[in-house]
Amino acid sequence: MAGKDKKTRIAKTSYESKYPFNQAWLTEAGHEFHVDNTPGKERIRFAHKKGTYIEISPDGRKVELTVGNYQQYNKGGVTITIDENEDKKGHGHKRENNNGGTIITVRGDSDSVTGGHTNVIVGGNAKVAVAGDMYTGVKGNHNMNVKGNMNLKVAGNLTTETGGTHTIKAGIISMNP
Repeated sequence: MAGKDKKTRIAKTSYESKYPFNQAWLTEAGHEFHVDNTPGKERIRFAHKKGTYIEISPDGRKVELTVGNYQQYNKGGVTITIDENEDKKGHGHKRENNNGGTIITVRGDSDSVTGGHTNVIVGGNAKVAVAGDMYTGVKGNHNMNVKGNMNLKVAGNLTTETGGTHTIKAGIISMNP
């Protein structure tokens, strides 16, 4: 079932049982429980009649497939440690809610790509600190609205280039050498 659906990337079953090493129980409703002791092919599989299953392969790999919605609730904390790569893929909307603080640390490179619009709303102060160079490119208009004061300090040279009209509106202009 999972192999035909192009959206799922579930690994194939490791089923290679040999008689008499596989012990299987099938309930009246169609649920399955397998304990396979085939030498070199040992595995455990627990399956619901609708297709949801958990399988542990001989190499220790664990595969889970949930046919319906999946919910998990923890009253305590959760710690997940991944020693190799992590790859998540979703086809619907994603929402994360956190009532506490959030810290995201990336020790390598980081890219964020959005195919649609992006809104960033900060209820307090915001700070961006860049140790190297920074480039901002905008193909459309760029509007900046500051309701308080704005300070621009450049330790090196400042060059402005305008392809069209350059308009400055100011209440008072003061030039300090």
